Amino acid sequence: MRICFASRRTAGSRSNGIGAYIAEAAQALSVRGHEVWLITDDPDRPPETPPGVYRTVPLGHGLGPEQRARLAESADPQSYSLLLHQTLEATGVHFDYIEFPDTGAPGLVATREQRTFGAYGTTILGVMLHEPTRERAGPGMLQRRSDLAEITRLEGIYKRNLENAKVETFATRAVLEGPHEIRLLADDRVVTADKILIATGGAPNIDAKVPGVEHVITSNEVFHLEKMPERIVIAGGGYIAVEFAGIFAGLGAETTLLYRREKILRGFDEDLRDGLTEEYRRRGINIVTGEVFTAIEKVGGELRGTLTDGDIIVADQIMFAIGRNPNTQGLGLEKAGVELAKNGAVIVDGHSQTSAPNIFAVGDVTDRVPLTPVAIREGHAFADEVFGGKAASVDHDLIPTGVFSTPEIGTVGLPEHQARERFANVDVYKAKFRPMKGTISGREERMLMKLLVNADDQKILGCHILGPDAAEIVQMAAIAMKMGATKTHFDNTMALHPSAGEELVTMRQKWTPNA
Repeated sequence: MRICFASRRTAGSRSNGIGAYIAEAAQALSVRGHEVWLITDDPDRPPETPPGVYRTVPLGHGLGPEQRARLAESADPQSYSLLLHQTLEATGVHFDYIEFPDTGAPGLVATREQRTFGAYGTTILGVMLHEPTRERAGPGMLQRRSDLAEITRLEGIYKRNLENAKVETFATRAVLEGPHEIRLLADDRVVTADKILIATGGAPNIDAKVPGVEHVITSNEVFHLEKMPERIVIAGGGYIAVEFAGIFAGLGAETTLLYRREKILRGFDEDLRDGLTEEYRRRGINIVTGEVFTAIEKVGGELRGTLTDGDIIVADQIMFAIGRNPNTQGLGLEKAGVELAKNGAVIVDGHSQTSAPNIFAVGDVTDRVPLTPVAIREGHAFADEVFGGKAASVDHDLIPTGVFSTPEIGTVGLPEHQARERFANVDVYKAKFRPMKGTISGREERMLMKLLVNADDQKILGCHILGPDAAEIVQMAAIAMKMGATKTHFDNTMALHPSAGEELVTMRQKWTPNA
């Protein structure tokens, strides 16, 4: 692979942008057999640059002197990108990958590289160009990366879609006063409806019994932090807790994951739980199990959390991700005759209908399967059946899901312990290996793939993957399993080499505990 690091001398600066970390990455990539070019508009090779890979290219071939000068001095990363690409087009040199270390502007990206930007660090083929730092992450984690602007943009699209569909929107809190009556609190008026759909989702659970719990944050506040914490403790062991532990560790924070049970990710296959725990600990994430907070105290600028065993953890932030509750409090559902479960969830039948015949509910508020795609599918089914005159229901079986940790988890079907409870004879096939992108780059991260098969009819019962692109692979496996795929179908499928996914169709040896 031919890789280019391109930089320019900043106006008024003695630096040409080729720093020590770029030099180290260039040397490491060169040793691994890649052709590496370091290109700047500075004819003097910096002393930290390894010999043999440094090239000076007169930037801007085919451009006039004034245009070259204007683009070269521009602070706009895209302008400099254009300048370099003009140069490469003129010289006829093709690169598989181009990195702009002084601007962060992306160039041509090879299909097999791993890359992240900004606060998460930059990695090419397993070589870290710069480590993630707290400085790159703040102030204002979201504001720095313009994600708030992106969220605002998406919200605008949704609003326009509603307007185009002639949907009337009321910007107010609403409370049910009967099976057809809804009070709009902002202007204190009552509107009526023939059919009502409850889709208020869930809200983060806060253990109000813990003294000092007012000092913690949840997933609602985490993106609005004005300062990146150097130390953070995340209480919980589910999707949100595990994913944010990976995010903060990737940003350079000293991260502790605190969970009340023995292992994180309750309900997942045991191999996935053990594998991710091992990888997280290898990354330096401190995982404490069997403990909860009994008190939280703010002392100066730090928080001190007391655990059930008496130990004290000191952190800059403590985040609670201990589950979410159905968001039904204060909606007046009881007045409308809607029956609720003990945890506040709206009780519905297979058609999302509540105990009030004209009131329906979908999504997390029903506490069925709290996943976004499930809520969307339930909403579609409701509209089709109630207003479209179509028979529709949602099959909550074989729902694929992913945990976007590092490494990633993708899973569909039964975990092994549930498969053995339901079926008398279960065959297990699994492989644990370093993917090719790890072996050629020297990364220690390993990948796990596991298939569970009903030995009586060879039907695939579960597919579980830990590693890069796990969710992408499992989404495709879910289609096959939904169609009733068997192990024979997998075995008869030609492998795509080289890929990690080929393991799913090449595993032949049944796993036994002593193997």
